[in-house]
Amino acid sequence: MINSIEILKRLISFDTTSSNSNEPLVKFVLDYLSDFNIKPYIFGDEKTKKYCLHARIGPEGEGGVVLSGHTDVVPTVGQQWLSDPYELREDSEHLYGRGTSDMKGFLACSLAAIPKMIDAKMNKPVYLSFSYDEELGCLQGSNIAKQILKDYDISPCIAIIGEPTGMEIVRAHKGIMSFETTVKGTQGHSSLITEHTSAIYIASKLIHWLEDKMYQLIKEGFIDDTFYPNHSTIHVGIVNGGTAFNIIAGNCTFSWEIRDIPSSIDIQSILNDFHSYGKYLLSNQKDGENAQITTSIIQKDTPYLNTPPDNPSIKLCSKLLDDNNVYTKSYATEAGQFQALGYDSVLCGPGYIEQAHKANEYIDISQMQKCDLFLHKLVDFQSQ
Repeated sequence: MINSIEILKRLISFDTTSSNSNEPLVKFVLDYLSDFNIKPYIFGDEKTKKYCLHARIGPEGEGGVVLSGHTDVVPTVGQQWLSDPYELREDSEHLYGRGTSDMKGFLACSLAAIPKMIDAKMNKPVYLSFSYDEELGCLQGSNIAKQILKDYDISPCIAIIGEPTGMEIVRAHKGIMSFETTVKGTQGHSSLITEHTSAIYIASKLIHWLEDKMYQLIKEGFIDDTFYPNHSTIHVGIVNGGTAFNIIAGNCTFSWEIRDIPSSIDIQSILNDFHSYGKYLLSNQKDGENAQITTSIIQKDTPYLNTPPDNPSIKLCSKLLDDNNVYTKSYATEAGQFQALGYDSVLCGPGYIEQAHKANEYIDISQMQKCDLFLHKLVDFQSQ
């Protein structure tokens, strides 16, 4: 019987960087499932050859549990790896490779548990849910969550999203929404700065406004001490603008994001205030009527997760892990999208987020073993 580490070795060998197709990995999963006479559903983008896959193991009916994860990984370009990131390397404690923690380790454990699911003749179903483009902004989370409900004609059930939590139970995480703001100024000779509108000057004032807004929200009490940091964050990550030091900048673009804690802030209200401030800035420029500020959405709203501690998903994971502790995280996942569609959603998966997205990414062998045991107990629970 193939084990989770052997499956992980195969999954890592597929370079499923978000800019690439995940078709070879999906084909491997399809072949693997066919050995157990499991017929999954696939859908996706024929142009990019990217596909979501979901499947049911066990009987029809309610009381199911979804095991959800994404197949795509972040790039390795510019990182200093000690070995081939797409060839699993093992030492006495760790398994190295791109996606080991984030989050092919969970996918491998889920696939490795299928023989036990088949042999157990479960009374309630388990569903696999493998998406793509999560690393580009959770672009398929809602789609696959909806498709499961449609294809199996069921009510929302428990969803365990296996992001790397160290096999701890995470009941809440922040949401995220990102934007790109472009300032078009009026170019001219730098000695005539008071006659023209510098796109860089205007952009810098807008950036400072965003930082001030974050601290204003903190002062107004929009905090949650279960998170670190304990407030919604507003961050500018990229700034580009200008042509030469002696030309008044005609263009400046900056990319920024809001990561909001649950039930905290009205993002649209922040955008409205941001736009109003931009108009005020241009109104105070000598030729401001010839300048322009536009903001577009880069990443649509990926909702926060906010699962009550007494939720069935939390109770189930607590029972399987024999652990009643619950945590929160500041990153965003597809779990909030599952919850928005009515699923009882929780994060719980092997590996640590601290190892994700960096060179020489690894997962502890002990984490794989703990996830294997967790899923075997889940099968027993679904067989009761």
